[in-house]
Order: sequence, then C-alpha cells, then structure tokens
Amino acid sequence: YRTSTNINILETATLVNLKQFMNESLQAFYGEDYTLTVRLTGDEIPSTLMLDQAGLRHTMVAGESAFSYTFEKIQSNQTFRLYAAGFYSDEFNLRVITRPELGSLSITLDYPAYLGMKSQVVYNNGNIEVPEGTRATWNISAMATRKAWLTFGDAGQPEPMLSSDNQNFSFNKNLFEDQPWSLKLANDDGENREKMNYRIKVIRDEYPVIQARQGGDSLFFRNIYLGGFLSDDHGITRMELKWQRTTKGQKPESFNNIPIRIDPAQLRQSFMVPWSLDSLNLQPGEQRSEEHTSELQSRFGISYAVFCLKKK
Repeated sequence: YRTSTNINILETATLVNLKQFMNESLQAFYGEDYTLTVRLTGDEIPSTLMLDQAGLRHTMVAGESAFSYTFEKIQSNQTFRLYAAGFYSDEFNLRVITRPELGSLSITLDYPAYLGMKSQVVYNNGNIEVPEGTRATWNISAMATRKAWLTFGDAGQPEPMLSSDNQNFSFNKNLFEDQPWSLKLANDDGENREKMNYRIKVIRDEYPVIQARQGGDSLFFRNIYLGGFLSDDHGITRMELKWQRTTKGQKPESFNNIPIRIDPAQLRQSFMVPWSLDSLNLQPGEQRSEEHTSELQSRFGISYAVFCLKKK
C-alpha cells in the first residue's frame, strides 16, 4: 500500500496553478492501492473536492484540511483532474511502476561426503533442515529486479547475490549452525513488498558412542570377551581392536589390528568379540596391550583397552 503524493494550493482554492505545488512525483506500484491526498490552502476552502477522469467524477473524502481518494489495486497509468467550486486543475498523470518480485526459489543441498548422501534440491521453501557442514546454493529467478541480498542471523549484514542478467541470482554458503535468513529484492523504484523470512536448522554431527565391557573364562582366563553397544548419529563404517606387543627394555612393536564385524547401516547395535590369548604367542616378559574407550584391567599384562571407531 502506497501513501499518496501531497498536493498543496498555497494562494487560493481556485486550483488554477495546482500542478506546480506537488511535493513529489505521482507513482503507484502495480496491483497495490494508492491514496492521493490533496491539501488546500487559501482564504476560501471548498467543502467538496472531486477527482475527474474523462468526465467521470469521484467525490474525494474530506479530512482535516485535506481530501483523499484511493485508486484500488491499480493496474495502469491514470490521468485525472481535480474539480472544485466550478474550477478545474491542470491534468495530472499517475504512473504505474513495478516492484521487484520473486519468481522461483531453489536451494541445492550438497551434503558432507562422509555421509554418502546424494545432493538434494528444495524448491520454493526457504525453511530447511540439514546435517552440519552441508553446502547450500541458493538460486532464484526474479522479475523487475536489479539486486538481491541474503541476510543470515538476527544481526547479520546483507550479502549480495551474484547475477549476470538481473533475472537469475545465486549464492552459496556452508551451514554449521541454526540461524534465520531473509531475502530482499530491489530495483530503481523500490523493494519487494512482502517480507521473505525463513529458518535454517542444522543437525549436529555427534561423536560416536561406545559402551564396552570385558569378561573371560573364570578358571584359566585364556579367553576374554569384549562386548557392548555402539552408536552414532550417522552410523559407523569400521570397528577395530588394536593391540601391541611390548618387551621390557625394548621398543614396542607396531599396533596390530583385529577387525570387528559390525553393520554400517545400523545407527545403534551391539557387538561381541571372543579373543583367545593363546593366539598371541606371548613369551615370558612380554605384554599385550589393547586400546579401548574405557580402562579395563585384566591379567596377563593387559594394561588397558581402547576400541578405535572410524566414522563415515
């Protein structure tokens, strides 16, 4: 909705020289209401003021020292004169101008490679939910638009979108946190009328979690069992038991890896690893160590154990 031009008559109410006292140009946005306001000054102010369009007269609404008339949902340029007390003003032209308008919006979402997810395109919806680290590319088409900006966060600065033809605009950004965002369009005549405000929700990439326990045969303790539960918000692709042979006074050998079978498609699952200590062929004075998320004490020189998890 556009508030009108003010038109003043400074000397008399005869409307003879009305045009030269207009304060600003007469312009209305296409498809919107436009209210024309006329203020009269002089010794004698008429009680009625009319707007004349090719002989069709419309009585203007009288207010305090002013008259107004609303052009509703204006579609084209309008020519009119003002009439009061037997006098006509000069002819005026109300010119229709166009606001910038959004035609379409798409956001291409390229997910982090380790997730193994295919890229996705969201159409005409600015509210998105994405995994942490997703790269988003905004593409818009717009009419009557010279510039476009995106603003992220409540106090962010507008960031210009790139364009080559004043119709298609693009912008890309990596997403790591929840935030609101908005889109603004502009041309030489004004900005978009409706606010375009949206939100981004980011799903945090959590660390893998493991709960493990150790057991063994109660008599000779030549076999141990490592088991428990593991989980991750995006799944786990590999699990290994790492152990190392050490001899007192010598440099430790490199770690040995024992794969543990898991299901990469399951976000939460249990595991059980039977392990024969005889298979290690330990000699007197040698020790075997494992790596595990929590310290596990056992016999035969087992100092601690840490399971190594590799995320997708």
